[in-house]
Amino acid sequence: MIIILLTCSILYSLSIFIDVLTYHLKLNLRDDINMRYVFSIINIFQFSARGFVLLYAPLMAYLSENIRDQDLVWWATLLCQVVVIIFLVPTFICKYTLTLSYKVFNIINTIVGKKHLIQFHKPNIQHYSLEDIFFSLRSNIMFFLFSFISGIVFSFSTTFIYYFSFFYKNNILMMSSVSQFLNMFGAMSILLKIDPIIMKAIDRNEGLLEIYLLTLSRILGHIFLVIILLVVMK
Repeated sequence: MIIILLTCSILYSLSIFIDVLTYHLKLNLRDDINMRYVFSIINIFQFSARGFVLLYAPLMAYLSENIRDQDLVWWATLLCQVVVIIFLVPTFICKYTLTLSYKVFNIINTIVGKKHLIQFHKPNIQHYSLEDIFFSLRSNIMFFLFSFISGIVFSFSTTFIYYFSFFYKNNILMMSSVSQFLNMFGAMSILLKIDPIIMKAIDRNEGLLEIYLLTLSRILGHIFLVIILLVVMK
């Protein structure tokens, strides 16, 4: 069961990690000649996040419906939040995200693309300390709060439904419908509100600060969900 718990948490965490790292790829991978091709590779990477969620969902359903262990599902839900935080913290290190961006592109490019490596321009990006990020919150508070709320809604609808199923056994379909609606709201909020702001910043040869604010909001959002699990639901 420990293997299943770890597998669930890693699969879910990879989906969130990929969503965030995708913005680093868009920021770091710059090639004037092959830009459309580069973005097609990035889209493949971004879409793979949905694949990890699709693998995560049946495993959680198995724990909920076949094993039927409420405590086990509680631990799985908690681990999902904790492992996401562990995955996201290193993305504040520029050298880590830059190296990973190149490796991800080269792997996907070798599998489905041109087979040869593209030489990218090294991005000239202003770096930010944690102090800079927190100091910028005042001027970017709406972006941060919107990202924070949409991230919580998306993660809550994806992970908490399995724990709630033990309390509302006669309303599984209704819960599933509400969960899908919340999931759609979280995803569309990111697509319609957050994504354009980050992409416009990247077009100005900026964007790292916005990505850091997105990452910070995700981390704090999952900490908030951990608190809910520890204080309210245990």
